[in-house]
Amino acid sequence: MIVSSLVRFFCFASCVLAASACASGSGSDSSRDSGLHDAGPPHDGGDAGPRDSGPPVDARIDMPIPDLGPDIPGAMCGAVTCMGFEYCSMGRCMPYPGCAPDGSCTEGTDICRSRHCVPRTADLDGDGVTAATDCDETDPTIHPGAVDICDGIDQDCNGAVDDAPAALLCAPGTGTCMMGHCACPPDHFDLDLLASNGCECAAMPGAGGAADCASAQDLGVVSDSGQMATVSGNALPLGREVWYRFHAVDTPDSSCDTFNVHVFFTSNPSSVFELTVFRGMCGAVECGDTGFAEYNFNTHLSMGSGTAAIGQCPCGTGIVGVNNCTDESNDFFVRVRRKAGSAVTCDGYVLEVSNGL
Repeated sequence: MIVSSLVRFFCFASCVLAASACASGSGSDSSRDSGLHDAGPPHDGGDAGPRDSGPPVDARIDMPIPDLGPDIPGAMCGAVTCMGFEYCSMGRCMPYPGCAPDGSCTEGTDICRSRHCVPRTADLDGDGVTAATDCDETDPTIHPGAVDICDGIDQDCNGAVDDAPAALLCAPGTGTCMMGHCACPPDHFDLDLLASNGCECAAMPGAGGAADCASAQDLGVVSDSGQMATVSGNALPLGREVWYRFHAVDTPDSSCDTFNVHVFFTSNPSSVFELTVFRGMCGAVECGDTGFAEYNFNTHLSMGSGTAAIGQCPCGTGIVGVNNCTDESNDFFVRVRRKAGSAVTCDGYVLEVSNGL
């Protein structure tokens, strides 16, 4: 019975195989040799097996490419992240095309930024402003609405550099904005340390002028006919000396000598300034050097008793060298400086020189 059953099984398998062969048309030698069907690559260790039932080769080439994400800089394009002036295309980072020599772009939707033609809607630096209005897509601190600082760069994209209010450009005490830097120009000082007015105080006279006796500022000739001269200054920076010179003239006299040199401050805020007078030459200090605010060289002497006035008014010969109405014309030098320990402000002095008053 077992043998008989096996025989029937093999007979049934043979019939099935034969029927399959007949149905496929591969049962005859002539059909196998015709080359109508490729047996395909070996399958599982050399067994020819059935052919892969996938689509034709041409159909595989035309298969749609999977969506890798939006083609914008910095966005994920599949597993690719593009940086800077690049965009993602087909999974690869490509540079944006360059601008024309005149700064134009061939496509109307693009705009030239940093020598690249980028989409107007792109925001390459991530500052929230698109390239259409952002003048610099490489720096997120530069865009319309930003505040200018003192660095020579147009932060707010308005076409002008360093044009914010002075208090925003430079910190208090750092001066005023000049050529992209916060500082004070020569002969200017920020004494109140307020950024709103910058270097509000200018030295008078300027640096290098009248700094010593040899370079004293010349006030000219002052005659005893009642002439005067005035000059102003502020002796800055701290510790500076300002020197002046003038020639006082004693005109010839017959009865009364009116030669009277007077040097004094008509304005001396908080009495912070002092003067020293030298007659004839710089080393000849008159009346000592003790911080005077006023000086007189007066030949109108009244020497004697009672109401009798002797001296140079009227002219006489009673006292040699005093009452002879001789010519006292001479050069005078005046040094002005701030008193030690005085407050430093921009307030200046006004100095007056007169003769014969």
